[in-house]
Amino acid sequence: MLSLREAAQLCGRGKSTIQTAIKEGKLSAGRNEKGGYQIDPSELLRVFPFSLSSDGTWDRADRTRTDRNSTPDSSRPVVTESVRNAVDGTGRGASEVELRVKHIEELLEAERAGREDLKQALQARVDDLQATVLDLRKRLDQAEEEKMRLLPPPGDGERETRVRPRGLWTRLTGG
Repeated sequence: MLSLREAAQLCGRGKSTIQTAIKEGKLSAGRNEKGGYQIDPSELLRVFPFSLSSDGTWDRADRTRTDRNSTPDSSRPVVTESVRNAVDGTGRGASEVELRVKHIEELLEAERAGREDLKQALQARVDDLQATVLDLRKRLDQAEEEKMRLLPPPGDGERETRVRPRGLWTRLTGG
């Protein structure tokens, strides 16, 4: 991981340019315990492409040798050993392709871990729902048994308790 200063030095931009990209959401970066930015070199490469020139300095990909306003060689950022180690961890300069491959591998591994976590969470939810369904079926069966126990058995008892509706003539004559 690179600090804001190292990232600016690495890609040949100003610290404020890097900070603005972070605040605008173009460049993702975490924070360290002291509150400083921690920038992944592959993420920096994605937003601010750069490459190592033959003299050991970094060239911005959008800068050409024929630009009138190109920065003189003495003011171009020189790669420090700490920046070089942060780029690929081996002490040698990493090519743009190596950085992209490393970034893609990190993303792939994060996706795999996230998918595995999601699978486990979904399986736990399915198990919980299956247990709930079994509990509800058991309660329904118990309620049916209780209902059958409390109702009178079908038969003659139902006829005696039924009230026969009175006709119009019976209601008028009071009989």
